[in-house]
Order: sequence, then C-alpha cells, then structure tokens
Amino acid sequence: RSEFAMFRLRGESRQKKIGYLGSTDLYDVLSKNLQYLHSSQKADGTWEATGPVENEDLRLIQLVEITASGALAFLGDGHSSRRSELAFDGNVKNAIAWLLNQQQADGQIGPADYPIVLCHAIALLALVEEYALTGREDLRQPIRRACRWLSDSRATGEPGAFPYGRNQGPSLMTSVWAYMALSTAQAVHVPDIDAPKERLEDLLR
Repeated sequence: RSEFAMFRLRGESRQKKIGYLGSTDLYDVLSKNLQYLHSSQKADGTWEATGPVENEDLRLIQLVEITASGALAFLGDGHSSRRSELAFDGNVKNAIAWLLNQQQADGQIGPADYPIVLCHAIALLALVEEYALTGREDLRQPIRRACRWLSDSRATGEPGAFPYGRNQGPSLMTSVWAYMALSTAQAVHVPDIDAPKERLEDLLR
C-alpha cells in the first residue's frame, strides 16, 4: 500500500468520489457547504470569528482555529492551492498563506503571548495536508518548525499527553488533534527523522 493511501481519493475526480460513496446526495451536501465557505471567506484568507472578543490575541486564536478548519474542509475533499475541480484553489491558497503569516520564529502558529497547543495543532494539520496534496517545498521548513514546537509541548503531570495550552494539564481533545497532525506529517516525510515518532509513542503509551 502506498504511504499516501490516506490521500488517494482526494486526488481523484468528483465522479470517482461519488462512485466510492455510492450516492450523489452526500456529495451534493458537501459541495453546497464548501460553496458556502467559498463565498464567506474574507479577502485576507480568514473566515469571520463569531461573537465579540475584546482581547486581540484571543481573537487571533479564534481566527487561526476557524481558518485552519476552513482550509481542512477543502483539503479533505482534495481541493488544494494548486488543483480544484470546483475552483476552490484560491480559497486554500489564501487560507494557507494567512496561516503561514501567523507562525512565530520558534515554530508556534498563533500569538506568542498565548501558546495555545490546540490552536497550533489544527493549523499544523492544515499545512501538512496542503503539503501532502501539492508537495510545496516552501512548506517543508515551516512544518518542521511547527512539528518541533508541538513535539516539545507536554502536559504538566502527564508528559505523554498534550495540553490545551503550554504549562497546563492534559487535554484529550488537544492530544487527538496533535496525534493527527504529527502522524500525518510523519506519513508524508516532512519533519526531521523521528521528530514526531518518539513523541507519538509517548502519547500512545
């Protein structure tokens, strides 16, 4: 089996995906939802965060999570910055570019004063999936730095787990997102050798 089997259907035509699902109904609903995301994305590549947030750093965390989730919706159906049957490539390109601009020098994606691991893990997964579908060389170093930052994030009292924010206790939700991000990065050979492998073994134990 190909190491990229998890991305196999994403590179296929819409008709082949419909054949795999066995019905057009689910795919039509998916397409309508992606069309909504397409039309509601802002010019800077983000999607609007809901509700008032007075602190600008907390608002930025919201924007990173929402924008990464929006990008993942397109990427999960095989739409990348370089290929999209439904012309969603611009949506992915703008979202990924905005996420890259939120990366700090140490690899964290998000505001430096708020090292939120969950926010970072969601954004990292979006970058990795874009790389898996496109092979963009400009993403390799940002992903490597992001993988190192995530691998170094350990929960207090339970160092195998991942915390919601650095220097906090274990979070199951964050641990799941971190696992998806690091295991996908490992599958497409982006990070340094064994960088996420040992960390994932700690988590699984």
